[in-house]
Amino acid sequence: MKRIISVLIVMFLLATSALATSRTFETPATDKLNIVVDGGLSSVEGVAGKEVAVCINLLNNQKLSSLKLTLEYSEKLSVVTSKRSSGEEVPKVTFDIVDPEDSSVLRSSQLDAGTRTLKLNWVSGESYVEGDCKYATIIFKVAENAKDGDFLPITITKINPNDVFDENQKNISYNIINGGVDVVEYIKGDVDGDGALSNRDVMMLSRHLNGSTPNGFVVNAADFNGDSKVDGTDLADLFAAINGYTYAVPDTDNDPDEVPENKLGLVVDGGESTRRGLVGRNVDVKISLKNNPGISSLKSVVYWSDSLTLVDAKYDIYDENDKTAVINTVDDWSKVKDSFAFNWVSGSKEVTEDTAFVTLTFKVPEDAKDGEFMYVAVTADNIFNASGNEVKFVIISGGVNALDVELGDASGDGAIDNKDVVTLFRYVSGSVTDDDVVPEATDFDGDGETNNKDVVALFRFVSSSRS
Repeated sequence: MKRIISVLIVMFLLATSALATSRTFETPATDKLNIVVDGGLSSVEGVAGKEVAVCINLLNNQKLSSLKLTLEYSEKLSVVTSKRSSGEEVPKVTFDIVDPEDSSVLRSSQLDAGTRTLKLNWVSGESYVEGDCKYATIIFKVAENAKDGDFLPITITKINPNDVFDENQKNISYNIINGGVDVVEYIKGDVDGDGALSNRDVMMLSRHLNGSTPNGFVVNAADFNGDSKVDGTDLADLFAAINGYTYAVPDTDNDPDEVPENKLGLVVDGGESTRRGLVGRNVDVKISLKNNPGISSLKSVVYWSDSLTLVDAKYDIYDENDKTAVINTVDDWSKVKDSFAFNWVSGSKEVTEDTAFVTLTFKVPEDAKDGEFMYVAVTADNIFNASGNEVKFVIISGGVNALDVELGDASGDGAIDNKDVVTLFRYVSGSVTDDDVVPEATDFDGDGETNNKDVVALFRFVSSSRS
């Protein structure tokens, strides 16, 4: 069975919106699949002339394998488009529902700007998605002439019941909740005034709180939590809201083979070269920066194979002495399943060297087969330099190849004996290289380093085994 991680469905604006509206919000059905447009269960705010992300969400989802729908939207909204390398203009739509492990997925988005309709279609030929999740995220632009207090509806106008079914092609009953965008003068927390919440707002608010208010700072938007004062709690709440927003499933098929010289590369171990992990043991997987032009902010949602178990994680990029820096972290990483939004922002420091962003420690399952590949894929956004300018980037996802060799079998011949002690000693001494040993089997004492301590520990183990 393949599945996608459940993600935050009700957008963070629910907790932060102070919009006074007479609109009433619907209640999801308890016995049906709910197909919910943002703004249907809580207010989603947009600013005139600015872009706004609107999601189609799935609630009470039971093993969905297909969904095709048609949207119509207000004349004061337009779907943002982007240009492919071929020159074709395509709607800015992300199918968040796509499972990276499911190679049978097909998806399509078709925009008719003249009739203000958008057709979305997703189907999995071999699998299904279960649990509450986002179906798709659409980027709209609010018209310049939209006024504070306007409601701009987004409506699902067509669904064929035969296009909503499970993995057995059995039709699924559904309930539609339409939504839309509430136009406001400014969005709380949007202190840079670009109409959206991002790490750039965190950077600017951090600088403001540290006595260095940047140019263009929107003072009225700074009281994020609405307690009539601007302090560190606004910064913490704003950062937490951004951590739970803008999820998107990575499209590993579009990973380049190498990082171009003019872009930052976010490279996962196993993407450019093989990363092996011993069966039943822990393995570190780094997500590293390459060709780094200098960044002060980076958010990356990391997804990993169901076969891998997260044991620990650390931010290599984080400087504990940087009092303006914030990171998204948890107390117990072993409780994090399937994905996590790693987010780092510094209000004062720009990291310019090529370095690791985060290091993830996974356990390779005991029953993994030799050579089995377990993916680690990422998406990224909110990458800014110290000036608040966006940094162009590419992603190279990776993963771990299971290695069915016993720890200590440095020679890789299937036995642990004096040959391995000699091989390990030569490896530590530098007289042989990685090509002459199994490097993953050399850290015999498990302290994260290969040195003379491992030689001694392996020698004692072999000696005790003979006695």
